[in-house]
Amino acid sequence: MARLEWLIDKSVGSFLCFVLGSINKIRPKRKGVNSIIIPKNILIIKLWALGESVLTLPMIKGIRQKYPDSKITVIARKQNKAVYENIPFIDNIIEFEPKNFLRLFCLFSKFDLSFDCEPYLKLSGLVSWFCAKQRVGFSHTIRSWLYTNTVDFNDKQNEVLTYMDMARIAGVNYVPEQLEKLVYSPENKKKVDSLLKEANISESDFIVGLCVGSGGSSKQRMWPSEYFAQLADKLIEEKNAKIIFVGAPNESELITVVRSKMKHASFSTAGKTNIRDLFYLAECCKLVVSNDTGPMHVAAAQGAKTIGLFGPNLSVRFGPFGKNNASIEKFLPCRPCINVHKGQLPKCKFKDDKEGYCMKLISVDDVYAAAKKLIE
Repeated sequence: MARLEWLIDKSVGSFLCFVLGSINKIRPKRKGVNSIIIPKNILIIKLWALGESVLTLPMIKGIRQKYPDSKITVIARKQNKAVYENIPFIDNIIEFEPKNFLRLFCLFSKFDLSFDCEPYLKLSGLVSWFCAKQRVGFSHTIRSWLYTNTVDFNDKQNEVLTYMDMARIAGVNYVPEQLEKLVYSPENKKKVDSLLKEANISESDFIVGLCVGSGGSSKQRMWPSEYFAQLADKLIEEKNAKIIFVGAPNESELITVVRSKMKHASFSTAGKTNIRDLFYLAECCKLVVSNDTGPMHVAAAQGAKTIGLFGPNLSVRFGPFGKNNASIEKFLPCRPCINVHKGQLPKCKFKDDKEGYCMKLISVDDVYAAAKKLIE
């Protein structure tokens, strides 16, 4: 999310939540499991974060199993809607941008039940209030006034399970063991296969994906570029790996820096693939090593053995969910300094550390040992 959007959400959004929430305050707040009227139309709201969007899918699957005859609609933004496309238990996707808020007028009270999956945004709470008669959301911040049912945000468990806590409000008892696979098209497969062929990489190769960026919200989540370069060389020399760097177009320069520090050849897909291409590319990888960012969750969803590197955030909250995955972190008294559900995204208190001091404590040997354990 752009900083301007964040500031508008925090100021204007908070004011609107206060005004509209005051109306709700007339009615007693319900917290925890309550009776939910059987919904015919269910709304899922997720407006930000590719990775967190992936983590909502087990919850939506559980809701579908509980209410097989209901219609499930997702409101998402352009940057994350691909996660929900062609998922069999989702009926409809509405693309929404904050500047087009008035377009939601046709959805006023259209839904019987909504789940606001944003951990902090006021905007999502406002959308929920406007569109649904019954509304489930998290109990912290003033936007909780807008919901008819609330649940605590449990930051001592994986967010997949925290979303399942929301679903339990509606009587869902599904217990996920893994993430849901993301859907790509034959065209996505054809495009990626062509790129791999161009790089002399075949399906039988030991393909390792490296995600060296960290999205736009906190650069302190990045493992140092020289560490990624050393790990890549080590995997090539000792495991005959084919290294593919994964990243958005704006991470091309960062990837170029990492590759320039390597002794061996590698391949970058930054700027050459879209999100749905990434779904298939992740499926091609035997191993993915990633900072705490969206592609890490994509890799876990697609079945790649995934290693997540954590510093400002905690793996207990956002580690790659499911079997055959691992998280690496070093414990410091100042961790976690990132608390997304509280809107806390501070810079590292060690001011000279661009990546974050705690990320530098994770050694190349730490990550290589975890990789060996997963692949052998």
